[in-house]
Amino acid sequence: MTPQELAQALGKARRDGREWLCLCPAHDDHDPSLSVGEDNGKLLFVCRAGCPQERVLAELKRRELWPKPNGHWQGLTLEQYARAKRLPADFLREEFGLSTAERG
Repeated sequence: MTPQELAQALGKARRDGREWLCLCPAHDDHDPSLSVGEDNGKLLFVCRAGCPQERVLAELKRRELWPKPNGHWQGLTLEQYARAKRLPADFLREEFGLSTAERG
């Protein structure tokens, strides 16, 4: 995910020099205060309103806007998705051709 993509996902994104400003997910933000940038391929962020890094990071993870430690996004198996949507897994397989992808 790029700084622009993260900022747009959080809302009210706008360019601020080399960085992006957007709404901070760690507090009830109405005026963009989260600065998002990149250095050597790593996303960097700081809340200009003073939210602790740990709190912002926890909220990004909760919203699934931060990759897992192995660099991959956490996904669901077909069965987990079916349960979450209260649909039969066989229906999803037969009607939509869905299946659980294996990661290598």
